[in-house]
Amino acid sequence: MNRQNEQIERFGQILREGYREQDETLSKNTQLKDIVVGFAVDRSTNIRKPRILLATGLTAAVVAAAAIILIVATASRTTALSFYIDHSMETAQAGSWIRADADEHHNIHFSDGSAISVSPKTETRIAAADSEQVIVDLNRGALKLKVTPKRNNKWTVRAGPYQVKVVGTRFSVQWQADEAVFSVQVTRGKVSVYGPGIDANGIFVAAGSQLKAEGQTNVVSVGAVPPQNAVSSEGSVCPTGSNTSSLQQKTPTKDGSTSVTDSAETTKSNRTSQPLSRTWQQLAKAKQYRQALRVAQELGVSKLAATLSADNLWLLATTARYSSSDADAIDLFVTYRKRFSTTAKSRTAAYLIAEQFFNAQGDAVRAKQWFATYLKESPNGALHEEALGHLMKTSVQLGQNTDARNYAASYLQQYPDGNFSKQAYSILAKSVVY
Repeated sequence: MNRQNEQIERFGQILREGYREQDETLSKNTQLKDIVVGFAVDRSTNIRKPRILLATGLTAAVVAAAAIILIVATASRTTALSFYIDHSMETAQAGSWIRADADEHHNIHFSDGSAISVSPKTETRIAAADSEQVIVDLNRGALKLKVTPKRNNKWTVRAGPYQVKVVGTRFSVQWQADEAVFSVQVTRGKVSVYGPGIDANGIFVAAGSQLKAEGQTNVVSVGAVPPQNAVSSEGSVCPTGSNTSSLQQKTPTKDGSTSVTDSAETTKSNRTSQPLSRTWQQLAKAKQYRQALRVAQELGVSKLAATLSADNLWLLATTARYSSSDADAIDLFVTYRKRFSTTAKSRTAAYLIAEQFFNAQGDAVRAKQWFATYLKESPNGALHEEALGHLMKTSVQLGQNTDARNYAASYLQQYPDGNFSKQAYSILAKSVVY
């Protein structure tokens, strides 16, 4: 009996047993995985390719059935959703508190493309993060969230006695713990809010609307977001109509560059005779990315890119990335790779370029090229799983079914329970029609 027939016999035996013993489910799922991937993978190549099965029409049906069973059998199992803080690129651990001081601004990035912007004077934590749910605790301050829509993944933000539940949207949450004042503003999609003064079924807040709740009196109001209370790009509440340039004074530094002095600081400096001017580097290190980028743009981003040191060029590129200036971020990371091609960050830049094309610009073609570049340069890199999973997803988007199948099989060989495993099994199940 050849190997293929042996696998079919093993599969039939597992089906006949019918998962009679619940405690053996995990073991049998593992056996099914071996069968599916064994059929789909040609181990003789580096990029494992699906084997063309010609022996019998039953074979394709067996593989498809096994993959479908796996999807159903693993539907209730959860896998960790990885995330990292700022540009450390090191996976963070759920449960640890993240604190932003008065002059700090943090960004939390998730492997599925979701992101949280942490405003100054904020204390928050990711209490849980897996394939089924993400729980965010807000102890004080304000957050802006962009949640990637996923059918079986639900997000909950807990702030004092209030909860915000969402599947996929963009919104901001503010919790003034001392006054027990809670507010939600929704930019896209809708959320459900629960807490004191709110019906047990919750209140829906749609895009363009806001909810305010006073915990001490249980007074809750819902209405359109007034222009004067629009959430600023930095995550704080400021008048939309205000002229931010009037709140800042631009001062040339000794080396000819430009720095920014806030009006409040100017007033303070008039009292103390100690002006507090900040360069774009100082603003960026204080996590005031948009303000830092404006200063850099006045100096000329291209000029800076050609002359900055490796550390400062990386800082400017990440500043553009966190400011949602996609074109600048891509150009700066590309320049970094050209000027500092032998560094480890140069390889990481390939992934970040791919991420910009995929998430920010929706350019699957160029995203796929850069994810492939990262994998080629960093076969054992920290972002290997994410890059391989995104290669599979971009192939599906582009209708490149053979590539999608190849990457799905390769992914399952290395990450059988990873964040993209369900999609990988689904791809194999749908594509086995030889």
